[in-house]
Amino acid sequence: MPRAAVLSSLSAGIVVLAVLALITGSFAIPVTDAVRVLFGLPVENTTAEVLIQQIRIPRMVTAAAAGAALSVAGLQLLDVGLGAVAH
Repeated sequence: MPRAAVLSSLSAGIVVLAVLALITGSFAIPVTDAVRVLFGLPVENTTAEVLIQQIRIPRMVTAAAAGAALSVAGLQLLDVGLGAVAH
C-alpha cells in the first residue's frame, strides 16, 4: 500500500475519532451542533457550545500534547538507552 494512502487513511481516522470525542460524554451532543461550533456558526444549544469550547476541545488538545511529549520521550529513551543497538 502506498505511503500516501496510509497517511490519508490514518488522518481520516484521527478526524473521525476527534469528532467522536467531541460528541460523546455524559452530555451527548449532536454531530451537527459539534460541527457548527467548530466552524463558528451559531448553535441553538448554548450548553453544547460551552461544553465543546471550554471543556472538550482543551481536553483533546492536552491529550494530543501529552501523547506527543510521551512519544518524544520514548524516542529519546531508545536513542540514549540503547545507543549502538538502536542504530
